[in-house]
Amino acid sequence: MGEASSDIMTVDEAAEYLRVNRKTIYDAIKNGELPGAKSVRGTIRIHKPTVIAWLASEDVPLKQRKRTR
Repeated sequence: MGEASSDIMTVDEAAEYLRVNRKTIYDAIKNGELPGAKSVRGTIRIHKPTVIAWLASEDVPLKQRKRTR
């Protein structure tokens, strides 16, 4: 595979990269919170440079959630 293929991540790779559960990735995609995600014939692919730029930006929306104990 070429250099461009390293720019594309699977859900599992994105979860590992972001250090979250894969369900968190699916939820973020479903809610439109994770940029650079596309479905290709039923398989989700994520553009790594877009995710990196999103994380580096100051415009990362964080939902405020109440934690229950």
